[in-house]
Order: sequence, then structure tokens, then C-alpha cells
Amino acid sequence: MFKYIVLGILSLLTLCYLVLNSDSYKLTDNVEVSTSYHRNILADNRRENLIKSEPEIDQLRKSQYTDSYQFKDCLQLQEVIEIFLVVNPETSITSIELENTMDMNIFEISSVNDNTEFSTKIDGKTGEIIENESERLDRDEENGVERKNKSLDLKEILSYQEVIAIAEEAIGGEGKNFKLSLERELNITFWEIEFSHNSLSYEVKIDAKKGDLLEINN
Repeated sequence: MFKYIVLGILSLLTLCYLVLNSDSYKLTDNVEVSTSYHRNILADNRRENLIKSEPEIDQLRKSQYTDSYQFKDCLQLQEVIEIFLVVNPETSITSIELENTMDMNIFEISSVNDNTEFSTKIDGKTGEIIENESERLDRDEENGVERKNKSLDLKEILSYQEVIAIAEEAIGGEGKNFKLSLERELNITFWEIEFSHNSLSYEVKIDAKKGDLLEINN
């Protein structure tokens, strides 16, 4: 009788072990699938230049040379563009500027539709619209002419954090008093970065898609 009881207990323990072990593997598999899935989603989003993880953003904000980052509280470029398009839908952006004025980080976005040009200023920290003005295009710029010639290609462009890091690497030191503008010349969309380093003023142009250094002046 005792023998059967012992065998019964051993069988029960074995069954419990198998169930728990099986669940463990299922849980591990689910975690692996979930982790892989979210990793792919994040990778897709980064390729579209829509989001970056906080460690990535911090790394870009604090390049090898920069200790205190001028735009540390600033919205991401994609966020600012989305805010702008709510205010001025169906327009094409022709330039974006970012600079610190009176201790405020201000984005100034220029855009056009077929017959009108717009100038919009957005608080870089809060996303508040500070100014939104419009005026008729010149006669020779109407009917989509200016729109065709000046519209920026905003697909998969580098962020302002990335181009600041590239510019600092190019001069081999920490920059200060940054002013950035995203512009187009011929068919190239580029970042122009103005800043100072060791009492010298620099102007650096960087291909907004490839990250290639186009020009350095000081």
C-alpha cells in the first residue's frame, strides 16, 4: 500500500514538473516573439525617422564634445512638422529654421501652396503656435511654380541632433550658440548649421539624407 502511495506522489510530482516546464517554455517563447516583434516595429519606425528611443536621443544630444545641449528640451522635428501641418494643411514646406531667441527655442517654418506663402513660428518646447502669417506669392511664383522649385524632400532626413553631432565631429570640438536651417538647393535638401567654437564662427552644410559634409566655412 505504501509503495503505491509513493509511486502516486512521484507521478504527481513528475506531472507538475512537466506542466510547469512546458509553461515556462511557452512563456519564454512568447517573450521572444514579443521582443522580436517590438524590436522590428521600433526598427521600422526609426527607418521612417518617426521615433527614436530615449537613450538614442540622449546620445545624439550629448555628442563626444557637447556637455550641456542647447536644445535639450526641444520637440523632435517630426513632432513640429505634424503640429505645423494641422495649422497649414495641404502646404509644402520650403524651409525650417531652429534657433534660441530670448531663452526660447523657436522653429520658424516657411511653406507654400499654389498661390500663397506662409510663415509660422512654433515654440520648440511646448508646440504652441506663436505666429502664423500668410501673403500672396509674386506673380511669377504662382500656380505651383514656387512650390515645385522650393519644396523640401522630408522623407528619411537626419534629425537636427544628428547633424549637430556631425558638425562637431567635423571641427573636432564642442559647438555653442547653434542656429540651424533646413533648405533645398537644386535637388539637394541640406542642413546649414551656424555655431561658434573657441571664439571662431563656423558654417557647416550637411546633406540631410546621407549625412555627407558638403561645406565648412569659418
